[in-house]
Amino acid sequence: MKNYFTYFLFLFVFGLAKSYAQYCPNVNAQFGTGPSTTICQGACAVLTASIHPVKLTNTYSVSSIPYAPPYPLNGAGTGVSVGTDDVYSPLINLPFPFCFFGNTYNQCVVGSNGNVSFNAAYASAYNPWSFSVPCPNAALPLNSIFGVYHDMDPSICGNVRYTLIGTAPCRALVVNFDKVCLFSCTTLKSSSQMVIYETTNVIDVYVQNKPACAGWNSGNSLIGIQDAAGTTGFSPPGRNTGNWTTTNEAWRFVPNGAPSYTLNWYAPGNVLAGSGTSISVCPAINTVYTASLTVSACAGVVSTYTSNVQVIVMPSPTLTVNSPSICLGASTTLNGGGAVTYTWNPTGSNAASISQSPGSTTVYTLTGANAIGCISTQTTAITINPSPLLTTTNTNPLCGNPNGSIIINNTSGAGQTAISFSINGVTVASQTATGLPSGSYVVSMTNNFGCTYSLTTSLAVSTGVTNMALTTVNSSCASNNGIINVGAVTGGSPTYQYNINGGAYTAGTSFTSLAPGTYTIGVLDINNCSYTKTVTVLGTASPSALSFTTSPTACVGNTGIL
Repeated sequence: MKNYFTYFLFLFVFGLAKSYAQYCPNVNAQFGTGPSTTICQGACAVLTASIHPVKLTNTYSVSSIPYAPPYPLNGAGTGVSVGTDDVYSPLINLPFPFCFFGNTYNQCVVGSNGNVSFNAAYASAYNPWSFSVPCPNAALPLNSIFGVYHDMDPSICGNVRYTLIGTAPCRALVVNFDKVCLFSCTTLKSSSQMVIYETTNVIDVYVQNKPACAGWNSGNSLIGIQDAAGTTGFSPPGRNTGNWTTTNEAWRFVPNGAPSYTLNWYAPGNVLAGSGTSISVCPAINTVYTASLTVSACAGVVSTYTSNVQVIVMPSPTLTVNSPSICLGASTTLNGGGAVTYTWNPTGSNAASISQSPGSTTVYTLTGANAIGCISTQTTAITINPSPLLTTTNTNPLCGNPNGSIIINNTSGAGQTAISFSINGVTVASQTATGLPSGSYVVSMTNNFGCTYSLTTSLAVSTGVTNMALTTVNSSCASNNGIINVGAVTGGSPTYQYNINGGAYTAGTSFTSLAPGTYTIGVLDINNCSYTKTVTVLGTASPSALSFTTSPTACVGNTGIL
């Protein structure tokens, strides 16, 4: 049977806050890894905030952390279990409300065997040393933090102290077991630390040295936490009830229930800019954004933590670009300005000016960057105007006289009107030009879009009649009865008229009562084009006398020849 001694009540004395790496709610607003970012005008930035969130304590996560106690294990503090064994301290008033498994506590007790309990009924009572069940279990001290829980005897050696470190609202209560002898194995000494944090309700256990006294209580030791009923608990792997040893290790128990905080972002003037750990902002001017973390801790205590990030806005280039309008088939130049470098799409060209000859109206996007890398985009288009269409109706000059004509016919599509016409570069007042000699002509028309269409046409000389067939009947016996007949006429334009030796034209095609001789026959077509051809009428003369010759006289019955 172990001896137990009454325990002297130590008042909780708040010492000076010690400097340590606090596990504290905080927010760190940033862009990437820095407190500021530079964006170009018109661009956006995604701001992020890293936080130590606060969650409800109905459940916990357990993780290994580096061995780095926030306060020396042999540091000063208020002693408990001084010269006593297997007892709980009197009630210790906590300097801050602490949430544990969903309940809020303002007092705790420290057991000499390595646990802190929020069960007020344990105050100054017996702290059990014998246990064999794993956590959680109602046979273990209820509503407790075990770190490390095993049978120790501070009446033989070592110190059990507690102290307050940090500043509100990020203080911590530290309970140190410094080189406390193990019961029955008093040459073995255990050193560990329990830390409970204000606001976050996080629990850390640091173990500098934890030997095992295998011959006493099977060497059972425990790191963990459990609720007031002993039905819910958490223990690190390999550190539940059992015979184990370790040095320089640490574990963290973090509340892992529903969030008990809000994170909002504010623009100047306390204007809400968004919520959550990241937001996208697109300021027009330099702007400081504030990430505000509001934490609802135990007993309705609300704390707010803020962090700023600045977004610096740099000017983007002011691009200029022309929007030409051309006629189909023409080329033009797109000119960009206001930037240092340029990129045209869809051409991919990087020059400030590019020459283009699109086949249809085409949209172009110009991207320009200034010397600091900010870009702007500008859209433009080359508008293709329709070209006019025309045909001509030609009348050739007649028989070499300059009396030809050209009529210009506007055959353009809908929406086009002709505003001017020209022939060989000379503007004509109307669509008809007359008095034109034979030759080649360039005919042009300009429409209401300023587009011109030209074609080349020609006027050929109309030669009229090129030939006619004449037949003659000779005059005989000095009777002046010769005839000239006009046959087929080649060329010219019917109907034809004829004359002889320059006389009057008539429709008749025969000339009669002609004496032998040479005659000129003329033909005149309907266009007054004339043609002449000569022909000869021959004559036959009458005999002037007859002479006879006779053959010799023949006998009766014979034939004579005259």
